[in-house]
Amino acid sequence: MEMMAHLGIPDALADTWGKSRIGQGVWGLAAMKGRVVIVEDYDKAPMVAAERTAYKEAGIHSAWAVPLLGRDHQTIGSFAMFFSDCKRPRRQEVFMAQLYGFHASMAIENARLFEQLRIQAIKDGKSGLFNHDHFLELFRLEIDRSARQQNELSVLIADIDDYKAYNDTYGHLMGDRALRICGSCLHRIARSTDIPARYGGDELAMVLPDTSTAGALAVAERLRIEVESAMFPGHDGELDVNLAVSVGVSTFPGDGIEIDSLIEFTGRGLYVAKGKGKNQVGRAASMHAVPTRRNV
Repeated sequence: MEMMAHLGIPDALADTWGKSRIGQGVWGLAAMKGRVVIVEDYDKAPMVAAERTAYKEAGIHSAWAVPLLGRDHQTIGSFAMFFSDCKRPRRQEVFMAQLYGFHASMAIENARLFEQLRIQAIKDGKSGLFNHDHFLELFRLEIDRSARQQNELSVLIADIDDYKAYNDTYGHLMGDRALRICGSCLHRIARSTDIPARYGGDELAMVLPDTSTAGALAVAERLRIEVESAMFPGHDGELDVNLAVSVGVSTFPGDGIEIDSLIEFTGRGLYVAKGKGKNQVGRAASMHAVPTRRNV
């Protein structure tokens, strides 16, 4: 269990309670048992004997704790109150503590549900990466930022080589698992500022803020090696198959000043890599000078 909020607890004790096991302390007992736990006098409570000294130093002599129960009646946490004197709650006080616990549980559950819905709206379910729409939204913001700050920005698109043949051989369920593995490879090489996404079908993409062409080519090569070194599921789900990716790269503003032009240039680099035998990084020859970005 992890302490998420506290009020009036001495810092030393709060640090000690920062992380604890289920069943440890009055709050941990309430979570483990799923019911109200009352310690009327810590000097006489064997359940907390190991922590008695710490409580005394903090001036705590009694405590009450109620579990926080989710909609499916599973324990999601607990709420505890501590007192400087020996105190047993009246029935009305226990009821009020349980009522507080109920409202707190609903608030936590609603916050978790909202976060799940938010993630579902921006994440691709198969690869675990950002979905196409959210990728384009963040891409647009990064282009605007790079233009204002006059920084370079690069983008790479990776296509899983022979993915259709892999699907035909091992089935779409294994194909979905392969997408997840490739997504993990992309996540491993991404910085916190990068934007990894599933661009569509068997294509993965990543925006690399503040990154030159040379830097993007190095990142693309790292991705190629990550995928080449990974093992993918074959028959019966055994991890005994190798896959590879071909990767194209482009850089703002030299290769384009809008999303469409950068994606088109990146795609040409991807075709270069495919044409040279796959499992490599490609870059198209630049066909224009550095343009001046038009006002939008």
